[in-house]
Amino acid sequence: MVMNYLRSTIKAMACCLLLLVAGSLSYLPAHAQKAPNFKGIDIQGNTVQLADYKGKYLLLDFWATWCHPCMAKVPFLKKIRNKYPESKLAMVGINLDDTKGAAVNAVRQAKMNWTTIHDPEKIPGSYGVYYIPMLYLIDPSGKIIYNNDRQTEAELLEILDRI
Repeated sequence: MVMNYLRSTIKAMACCLLLLVAGSLSYLPAHAQKAPNFKGIDIQGNTVQLADYKGKYLLLDFWATWCHPCMAKVPFLKKIRNKYPESKLAMVGINLDDTKGAAVNAVRQAKMNWTTIHDPEKIPGSYGVYYIPMLYLIDPSGKIIYNNDRQTEAELLEILDRI
């Protein structure tokens, strides 16, 4: 009797955990889903929003200076920036550090030549970012066509080679 109770309790807890995990993963914007709108201030003080990039591809990079995989991805992102002109592909980094100063210093030191917004909460929350680095590629119509949670960097490069 006690064993049956324990088994059913464990099964119920496992189901709840599975639903919880599945629910959190489904919050991530899916492939071909409309990208959530965002508006922020870049580290130069300019207002930046998703609508500014309508009609071109946009690569969003969610990162922080304390995230070693994020900083290790910078050379890859620089190669992308150098290969694809701004007229075809815009890039915006969303920095999640505690302070804007950390982002400014990292951008300067690493020579990141794309727009960077310091926003550790609002924009990442609207995109369902629960770990970093996280990349999203948004097509000219505003649909998400890539995210590194579901696709590889090789797949990103294949998509970019077609633009």
